[in-house]
Amino acid sequence: MKKSDAWKHSARWVEENAAPMPGYSGSFMSGSIAHLASDQSVPAGSDVDIIVILEDNAPRPSPGQDRVLYSGVLLETSYCPLSWFQNREGIIDDPNFACHLAKESIIDDSTGLLVELSRFVESRYRIRSHVIARCERVTDRILSKSSALTGSDSLSLRIVWHGMVVSGLAQLFLLANLENPTFRKSLISAKRVLETFGLLSEYQILLQVLGSQEMAKPEVEACFQSCLCSFDKSVEVHTTRFFGDRNIKGNLKRSILDAGKSLLDVGHHKEAMLWIMDTHAAFGIAIENDGTSDDRKNYRERIGQTLSKLGINSDADYERLKEHISVILPKLLAHVRDVISRNPLLVDSL
Repeated sequence: MKKSDAWKHSARWVEENAAPMPGYSGSFMSGSIAHLASDQSVPAGSDVDIIVILEDNAPRPSPGQDRVLYSGVLLETSYCPLSWFQNREGIIDDPNFACHLAKESIIDDSTGLLVELSRFVESRYRIRSHVIARCERVTDRILSKSSALTGSDSLSLRIVWHGMVVSGLAQLFLLANLENPTFRKSLISAKRVLETFGLLSEYQILLQVLGSQEMAKPEVEACFQSCLCSFDKSVEVHTTRFFGDRNIKGNLKRSILDAGKSLLDVGHHKEAMLWIMDTHAAFGIAIENDGTSDDRKNYRERIGQTLSKLGINSDADYERLKEHISVILPKLLAHVRDVISRNPLLVDSL
């Protein structure tokens, strides 16, 4: 399917499902699809991310995010308050929204707000001070989630925080190069940016934080199969909604398979562990919430085997990981500053 076709389906979904909602104020496309040319094909395993803006006092679907199959297109919808987008300076420094609003991403702008906001962001997006501000926000997130590695009783949440640290480190380099801070392919994209700026030797640091630097493809494939077992069980038991449960639907198994295979089949097995680990943890949260004691025991055994492959076997290993992150982060931040200073795409002022 071409991006132009996915766009049409997205616009129709918005018209039928989002626009009638109380307080609806506009929508735009985010994620990697927003950065494709209209005649480019949507990659296998990719979804179409749609940001739906609602007035602050309007009811929002809980838990604020969902995934649906619509006319053959996998849509991931997120619902955000209008006030976020009324702060232009906040949006241009936002690592999640700025890169999309700097592109032609608007699906529907019933209030006229998004068109003006997009013009503002696009005109200032390449200014170094704003690039630095976006990187600083991600750095704050890395520090916060790194601290949480030893502060939660939930193993699944620790895994999620671990994934956010790894993806955050990769996303710093994507933001420094004005790229979409994707999650699933963040390591692959960061490797390309590092190579472009003569820093490829530093890439192993990212894999080391994840723990997959020595993993062979069969090991990763086994971890993916274990993840799929937890998917099946989570679909069976899931009743308690939580932010991050968007994949726990029986009709989405094909998309899960495609997302994993699209990385494994092209030699990115080490990088795939980031997405596999994070996705498995989301299924685990559902099992921890709603499964039987045997379900939880079996999940802990499966995820424990995956973590062992990443070098994590105890709380002490999370302590060591946390310390390691504190050591390597200043070095990586220095490289990010170097990329920002040398990047010919950036400017110092309008």
